[in-house]
Formats: sequence, structure tokens, C-alpha cells
Amino acid sequence: MSSEKPVAKDLLGVAPYGEAMKIAVEKATETAQTFLYSICKPAADEFGLLLKDRVRLWRARNLANIANKAKELVIVNADGVQLCAHPRLVAEVVEHGSWCEDERLQSMWAGLLSSACTADGKDESNLVFADLLKRITTSEARFLAYVCERTRGSWGAQVELPESEMAKAMDTSDMQVVAYQLGHLRSLGLIRHPSESDWSHPMLKQMPATPAELGLHLYIRCQGSRKAPDDFFGWKKFPQDYPQ
Repeated sequence: MSSEKPVAKDLLGVAPYGEAMKIAVEKATETAQTFLYSICKPAADEFGLLLKDRVRLWRARNLANIANKAKELVIVNADGVQLCAHPRLVAEVVEHGSWCEDERLQSMWAGLLSSACTADGKDESNLVFADLLKRITTSEARFLAYVCERTRGSWGAQVELPESEMAKAMDTSDMQVVAYQLGHLRSLGLIRHPSESDWSHPMLKQMPATPAELGLHLYIRCQGSRKAPDDFFGWKKFPQDYPQ
């Protein structure tokens, strides 16, 4: 029996781009390719063909970053990765995550990929969160993470933020951007809809920005965890009347 280690397939499609590119990304992509192949062997060839045709240097680097971040979160032992992700979820990461250059979004895609890994690789539940993640902007992702962390230890109490804090969380000074991105997050069910009186004017000085249950679950899965909100945030129990 040969003692040589199996060579990872060229999942990132970097081979055709020459020595210059190989020097730039070889180290990162080699680890990423090995990791993606290890958690999704059934579709490895298909991903290779997809990536060879559609992923260029910029997307290859982004995907390599995501895969390498995910690798740090997935449980491994002496025999290598012992958990597998469903091919449909890996395809979502390849197709949509590779367009994200922002480090926070890359980390969220990495967390989603790692929390998708199960013993049999058949769990598809993270497809719900992948669909949400690909629809939010970088600013919205920052804001969701900010308000989710504000609920830590708060038992789901309503989070109210002044407009200056909302703008800072979204990394913008344009309150019109804040207003319509808040509306978008609400329309996706990720933060709680305020009451009629709360939302009487889109430029209020202070507005409720409490994450809805769906937003909490998205945030937690994007941290690489499959815990329920009460366990993740350290609540004694999940509030029965938590705002939806």
C-alpha cells in the first residue's frame, strides 16, 4: 500500500492561473482545499469544476479566508475532521460567501459553515441562515451582531439605541442609510418590529433595536455554535415572551 498522502483536489480552481497567483495564495488555498474536501467529499469534483470556471483570484482568496477561519472552529482530532457539512450548504458558501471581502462577513460565513458540520453531514438547517446571510449588507451584519451582544445577560429586554449609536454600529454617518437598513432587517425578521408609535417617524432620536428570535439564531450559528439562545447568551431560561 502506498504511504503517500492523498493530494487535495484543486477545489479553488487556482491551477490555471500561473505561478504568480500560486505564490500569492498557495499556502492559504492548500489548507482551504484540504478542509473543504474533508467535509464534503461527495461533491468535491463538482465544486472543483464550479470553482475552476467561476472563481477568480479575488474570490479564491475570500473563500480561502472563510475556509481557514472555519477550520479553526470545527472539531478535529488525530484522524482529521470528524464532522461533515451538507453539500448544499457548502455550495452556498462557495457561491455567495466567496463574494465577501469584509472580514466580519467572512467570519460569519465561516461560522455558518462550521456550525453546519454534523456527524452524518445530512443536516440542512443552516440553509435557512445562509439565505438570510447572503441578503444582508456588511453594515447590517455589524448592526445585528452589535444588538445581539447587547442582549447578553439581559433576558431579552428591549434594546433601545440613540441614532448616534446606531450609526456607529453600522459604520455610517448617514441616518437615511440607518433607517432603511433597519427597515430591511425588520422585513427579514431579524430584529423586532417596533410598535406603531415607536416607528411614527424614521428619524427618531432613539428607536428600539431588539433582535428577534430568528436574528439571535442567525447570529449564534454564524459564531460556529448550534446552542440555543439561552445557553449561548447565559440566560437562565429563554424568555417565553421574547419579542418576535
